[in-house]
Amino acid sequence: MEKVNTDELISKLISGTYEEFCDSIVVFLEIYDKKTNFEELNNNCLREKLWKRLFYYLTDYTHLNHHHHCLAALRILSRDKTNLNDLITDEAIKIILQNAVLTKICEEDQISYTIVTIESLKLLCNLLFNSLKVQQSKVLISSLPYLIDRVKNYTTNVPYNVKLFDMRILFLLTALNISTRDIVKTDLCGDICLIKIINVVNLLTVIPSSCYTPIIQSVESDDCKNVYQNMDMSAICVLLRFLDQRLDYTKNLIENISPIVTALIRLVKSKRIIRKYVRLQILPPLKDVMNRPEEGTTLRAKLCKLLTSPLTELRDLVAELLFILCKENVSRMVKYTGYGNAAGMFAKKGLLAKSSQTETNYSSESEDSETEEYLKVKEQINPVTGCFESPKSNPLEGMTDVQKEYEALQLVNLVDKLTREGVVRPCRIGDDGKPKPIEHVLELQDELPKQQYGRKDSGSE
Repeated sequence: MEKVNTDELISKLISGTYEEFCDSIVVFLEIYDKKTNFEELNNNCLREKLWKRLFYYLTDYTHLNHHHHCLAALRILSRDKTNLNDLITDEAIKIILQNAVLTKICEEDQISYTIVTIESLKLLCNLLFNSLKVQQSKVLISSLPYLIDRVKNYTTNVPYNVKLFDMRILFLLTALNISTRDIVKTDLCGDICLIKIINVVNLLTVIPSSCYTPIIQSVESDDCKNVYQNMDMSAICVLLRFLDQRLDYTKNLIENISPIVTALIRLVKSKRIIRKYVRLQILPPLKDVMNRPEEGTTLRAKLCKLLTSPLTELRDLVAELLFILCKENVSRMVKYTGYGNAAGMFAKKGLLAKSSQTETNYSSESEDSETEEYLKVKEQINPVTGCFESPKSNPLEGMTDVQKEYEALQLVNLVDKLTREGVVRPCRIGDDGKPKPIEHVLELQDELPKQQYGRKDSGSE
């Protein structure tokens, strides 16, 4: 794109003919798409004049083709907080709300969602984030019932971006203006359907983690439900219940489970107290050591089942969540999931040769102690299966050394045959902790001392 004289461009937008405005705004959007501050507008009231001009054409209903361009330009300009509280007026907020279809309750089949709707919602998000005046605007707050009504009555015809930015506005408004929370609670009490939780979940996967603060609030007493270390964990409990329900799905697993797992990964990474609480819910101190980790109906069991899923995207997400809850400690992960279930993740991360790992990003504070049930049978827990196994008789017992050598050679020949025919591909563990294919089966003999997985446990955590 050839170099553009920005002074001339701004001048045409502010005082040019309509035709010049139409040509210039397209160029403006291309040039300023990634910018966040506009020092060139600080002089001669250019910022105020440009905002006024954009709203002038936004309310000119004889020329509808460029309304979305006007809104896009305003969205870009709203990234800069300079004089933003002075620039935005109640009348301007009304205009934006009209374009966002948030000034009255409409039947769903009467609403036509267009790019204008989406650009208006994006603009509102920016204004909410950057302007205290907008956060406290009575005009905007008065639109909240219409927004809630729309959220409560979503249909499959509502575009994803409309749902996303609706929920982002709802989240930002209730997070940044406490007085609006009662309105939301009153209107949504007893009527929070699945679609709302899904959009909330999608929102948590895209907003900055710095916005997570309102999710947990301090409480003065432990009388409230779901309190952990003087913090209200009700929102986290809702997400965990939603995860539990989703894990019972048998179809569209990636679509149904990946967003909530992704949201939880971001949450447990963002705050140590959230990680500790979620860990207690998903990986409580071990008591059931008689069954494999993937057996049962607990959250731990349901998640462990997915560690061997052929859906690699989902499998890796679940493994990442569990690994973080284990403070990225290999021996602790083996304790809760079994080496066999976690081997795929260990191979991918180059951790197959490691029995423990320095937890550089985590505190060393103990988070749980071994239970009486676990300690009783600790030495009889098979680290591969992750559960208790009764002592078995030695299959080589009673054999002479010659017989043992014969059986060993038979096994070597069988594995070698399977390798040559491409049925199996034996590997050894490389220096990087990842599996490396071998040339001959006898190479495995040198690896035996290295691959005896240590029984050293993490002990008190």
